[in-house]
Amino acid sequence: MTVPDTARVAEVVVTGNGKAEYGSGYRIAHRLVLTVDHLFGEDPNPGTCTVRLGGGDTALPATPVWRGKNGRDLALLRLDEAPADTVQPVSFGVLPEGAGSVPFIGIGFPAFATRDEEPGVTGLRRRDSRQAEGFVLLGSNLKSRLLDLQYTTTAPRPPGGGDGDPWRGMSGAAFLTPTGGLLIGVQAHRLPAAGISGAEAEPIADALDDPDLCRQLALGGVRYEPRPVPLGDEPPEPEPLLRAVIPQHELVSGFGDFKKNLTSEQLSFVSPGPDHPAEPANLFVRLVSSGDRGVLLVGAAGTGKTRAGIEVGRIALEAGWRVLHVLPGEDGSVTEVIAEQVYAEPTPALVVVDYLNESQLDLPALRHRLIPEARRRDIQVAILASVRPGWLRKANRGQLHDLFDEVELRQDDDFQKEVADNALHALAPVATERYTIGRMREICGHRPIVALLVAREVERRVTSGLSLPDLTGLREGGEIPRWLRSRLGEDDLGLPGREHAFVPVRASHSLVAAAAATAACPQAREDVTAAARAALTALGEAMALAAQQGTGVPAAAQSAVPRAEDVVATLLSLGWLETEPDGTLTVAHDLVTDQLVESVLLPERDEAPDTDGAHALLAGCLVSPRAVGRAALNLGRVVNDLALADRSGPVSAVLNAWFTQHAADLGALLRIDPGVGGYALGAVCSGAPWSVSAVQCWSQVVSPWLADHGSRVAARHLLYRGLHHLPEEGARLLLPTVWSWLARHRELGQASFVLAPVLHRPELLADETAQAVSAALVWLALHASAQEAQFVLNPLLSRTDLAPEGAEKAVSAALTWLERHTATQEAGFVLEPLLSRTDLDADSAATAIAASLTWLGRHVKGQEARFVLHPLLSRTDLDADSAATTVEATLVWLDHHAATQEARFVLNRLQSRTDLDPVASEKAVTSALRWLEKHTHTHDADFVLKLLLSRTDLDPDTAEKAVASARTWLASHHTNEDADFVLGSLLKQLPRGETPPEIREMVDTWVGLHTPEQDFTFLSKWVLRQRLMSPTIYRALLHWARTNTDNEDLVPRMAGTGFHVWPYVRTWEGARDWLRTVELCLDHAERHGPPSNVNGVLDALISTLAQQFRTGIGAAWADDCLRRWIALPFSMDPTVFRHNDGIVSRCHALLLSGGFDRAERARITARLRTWVASWPAHERNTAALAYIDAHMLPPRPGPPPPHPAPAPRPGPPPPRPALPALPPLPPPRSEEGGRTGSGGEEKGREEEGREGKTAAA
Repeated sequence: MTVPDTARVAEVVVTGNGKAEYGSGYRIAHRLVLTVDHLFGEDPNPGTCTVRLGGGDTALPATPVWRGKNGRDLALLRLDEAPADTVQPVSFGVLPEGAGSVPFIGIGFPAFATRDEEPGVTGLRRRDSRQAEGFVLLGSNLKSRLLDLQYTTTAPRPPGGGDGDPWRGMSGAAFLTPTGGLLIGVQAHRLPAAGISGAEAEPIADALDDPDLCRQLALGGVRYEPRPVPLGDEPPEPEPLLRAVIPQHELVSGFGDFKKNLTSEQLSFVSPGPDHPAEPANLFVRLVSSGDRGVLLVGAAGTGKTRAGIEVGRIALEAGWRVLHVLPGEDGSVTEVIAEQVYAEPTPALVVVDYLNESQLDLPALRHRLIPEARRRDIQVAILASVRPGWLRKANRGQLHDLFDEVELRQDDDFQKEVADNALHALAPVATERYTIGRMREICGHRPIVALLVAREVERRVTSGLSLPDLTGLREGGEIPRWLRSRLGEDDLGLPGREHAFVPVRASHSLVAAAAATAACPQAREDVTAAARAALTALGEAMALAAQQGTGVPAAAQSAVPRAEDVVATLLSLGWLETEPDGTLTVAHDLVTDQLVESVLLPERDEAPDTDGAHALLAGCLVSPRAVGRAALNLGRVVNDLALADRSGPVSAVLNAWFTQHAADLGALLRIDPGVGGYALGAVCSGAPWSVSAVQCWSQVVSPWLADHGSRVAARHLLYRGLHHLPEEGARLLLPTVWSWLARHRELGQASFVLAPVLHRPELLADETAQAVSAALVWLALHASAQEAQFVLNPLLSRTDLAPEGAEKAVSAALTWLERHTATQEAGFVLEPLLSRTDLDADSAATAIAASLTWLGRHVKGQEARFVLHPLLSRTDLDADSAATTVEATLVWLDHHAATQEARFVLNRLQSRTDLDPVASEKAVTSALRWLEKHTHTHDADFVLKLLLSRTDLDPDTAEKAVASARTWLASHHTNEDADFVLGSLLKQLPRGETPPEIREMVDTWVGLHTPEQDFTFLSKWVLRQRLMSPTIYRALLHWARTNTDNEDLVPRMAGTGFHVWPYVRTWEGARDWLRTVELCLDHAERHGPPSNVNGVLDALISTLAQQFRTGIGAAWADDCLRRWIALPFSMDPTVFRHNDGIVSRCHALLLSGGFDRAERARITARLRTWVASWPAHERNTAALAYIDAHMLPPRPGPPPPHPAPAPRPGPPPPRPALPALPPLPPPRSEEGGRTGSGGEEKGREEEGREGKTAAA
């Protein structure tokens, strides 16, 4: 989406009191439009308001739902009808305090864009739009708080120098930040003295203190918390690599100058609070008391994950534990190294894994091998790891949850400021005293790691007598590259601004070399320098070629070219790079690498990457196989971060183009070393930025290495990574090597690392599946009792395409393995897919169920027990004792884990069981409510809500809580595809006919978005029960009827619909669609017999026709339906749920119209009388019965006939006495119960005119 989205740009016209006001606006949500209040004047009832979107001609009626108070010139409009398209809510921005400027962009309809009238260009078509750009001057209007807009878009001066305002009509235009798309203000005023190049806007952030506005925004789905708008680039979020496994005392003793700030001796620790889960003491208690569960710390880059790990380690050391830290490295055997160190001593061990997301750790091996073996040796092990939320979103959450409980670091602004202030006082005392803590916050920022980095440089400059840069706009472009440019600028190596408005700035040689150097870390200094040198060489060649071709050389590229050695030395002197005891260069924090790399790729933070700079940066990875792996990991991290902000597309294109261009060179480089090259290829194949390119260039990059080394044991890492991460096309390219590797090494235990991921691939063809299964069964025959057999059994049993013989052997192998390992925690890994299989014979199922109950007896309190409980609860072959034991175990598990996110799966299965006793049922409901208290806002809360709301045994208080949770969830998720189950279950709980307006709108929105693609069966039942109807729902119901002609609910659903169709059958098309639907119901009844009229649903449906179609073709068609209904022997059911006396006179008219002999009329009339006589006593029902007796039954025997009348006399005949008439029929009932329409019966038919004429209905 562009910023601003032109489809959202609005024209707002307000008419009333003989005048019209014209302005601009912006659609900020599906039905909300933001504009200015002065369009409506002082009148609280200003008249009629219409909105035209995207320059279109359709006038959409709108109603002001909020108007600014106390002189605040803003208004919020709600469109009376929801537009057909949907838009995402906008995000608001709050501008930074202080001086400086922030760019803006907006679109409105100013007076100077008015065109001359000509054919086709009249009225509002004359007023065209204009895009306005400029800057908000932050230091202006300190008193009024209005935004001072300085346009760079020029408007013409009024003709003749008059007073006309060329910007008139622009009022109401929304202004957004060009990059982040944050809405910051709405143009409201102009100061004539300021000239035509400026205006004033209402800041949206200030208006958000009005609770009425916030409520209206929330009702429209708009989050009203504004996001801070930076003066320039925000720093991205980085992460480091793993290097080795060392004790904490060695880690700390090897810290360089900057990393010493991670120790209390250098910088005191700031606690998040004694009760916060991330307080180190609380983390340690949790690790000690949670058995085999680890803790996964989650936090953005630079928020204290590494420091928290060291603090927990300090507490563990004081308690007599060993503390092992896993640091950046390429060692694929790091898991084995951890195991060796853990088993080396009998004392408890804490393993701290900083930045788990880039580790080479084998998590299943940790869970199923290392921890169980430590338990057998009576060694207590705890694992503390950390990740960033950006990576966590893409991770295998199920695998992580098998081992870890997530704990979020405290990251609120107040705490981050407290940590940063602590760092400023400790690391920059002189500068803080001189500039005050407030100014230092502005200079250094509030993120702790950035404050540390910048504070050191500020203190260095102040104590050295150097001047600081201009403090205005100091954060422009991001802290780290700004300070790096500042330091390099002392040697004339900085990045200047644009010298020409149309020539973009590009990263200098220094920045490109610095980025290449940090992206090559950690490596030896000579290797890091080689990467920087290669980048400088490549950039020089690109600049020379540009000069030769005359395409222009940016000013930055014309600066002096530094030596690679000087760039690395400068980075070391600044503290961005540090030297480890073994001479390896590492980056102080991955934030440094990420920011420098992004500065090269996107030097002006736009969507046009610098191709030359990117290619030069990438040239640094062509110096060695290890450099390729480093680049894949570091660039992948940057691309993933950019993807979170939807900015990765253009950058990925440039990176992939470079990879394709150098594919042959990469292939030749990587095949040199079977070990390092294999691990580098594993990194390339693990995701962004190059896994897709690797597949496209397979024959050049991967095939050469596979040809040389694919048969070696060392290929295991590449096969493992590729099968896990590559898309289908890439995994298929690996399969020939997989089969040959397995044929050669299948006897090895480590073959499980290849078998497991290949069995996990869902896209295997039948012969490939057979080949993988055959290899797995052969391996299992050799390693049937081995602990690691679980890794092969799990994906093997999870496959649903096993041939009967293969499935039987797999189940047999699993049961054999369980005989030895049932008591182990790892047995749950095998029990889960085994219990999920539906092809177990009775004996195998009984054995598996017994094993699972034995396992639960030992492990039911562990969080991983949910993996066994879920499939066990889903089985329908549990005997009474097994079912009771399973339910009891489930309740025990919920006592410990009901509030966890993963408990939803267990709660879902537990509530689905129909054999719960009252006590168990009550506990299940209590656990569900406890879960919802914490997770109502999550997407997956529908797992719990739909079954909870479906229950019929909820007491009023519980039902009220469930309904409140559902409404909270639906406020954010009612447009989800699967929201229909929650909507339907909620409607079921609400009193009939009392659906709140917002729920009605949610239902209508969901139906409009997802039908007919999504099944409407469940929701339609409760929609009709609540008597909800709209054009959208009506269309969906008719479509459902056409596609469910044999559904047992067809007639009941249409009977319910029949009471609400009057507004939709007034046209011939509407009448035709409804009558065809009624015919479908009659077809269904003729096929399926009496069940089609249970409770008289068909009778009720047909009875409505008497009122809906009184004349014309519609009446004739309705008579056809009545004839078919009368002919059904099971029609006129005495238990009919709705009585309609209008059917009586309609049947009488039908019998008189012909087509029935006397006996048929008598029989039908007798049936009709018996039916009506069974209706409840009611004035109208009694009158209908009297009508039948008086006019439809044959006359009773009476006195002999009178003598013949005398011959008629000449003249007009005497008048005939009229038959007594039934009281006038009421008009059709409307949806609200009122009556509309009138007319008599028309008995004729015009068959040939059905399709072409209009029925009077």
